[in-house]
Amino acid sequence: MNLSLTLASIWVLAMSALAFLPARRQKAPVVLLLVLLLPLLVMLVSDFGAIALLPTALVLLSLLRRPIFHGLKRLKRLSGGLR
Repeated sequence: MNLSLTLASIWVLAMSALAFLPARRQKAPVVLLLVLLLPLLVMLVSDFGAIALLPTALVLLSLLRRPIFHGLKRLKRLSGGLR
């Protein structure tokens, strides 16, 4: 197993372990793991090519789904779509 795959596996296990914590205790570790995700993605894509982008994009969308939905609601409200 190469280094990028090993680090990605550890990252997934760490993120899964954080899911068991209460929301107020998740913020700092999740931010740290999100910062570490970018170099990890670069390593994965360099090792496995563009095919590695699909699963990682799905992971990012899953992690950021609430902020994305909140931002979309806010944009709709600001544009006059929801009242």
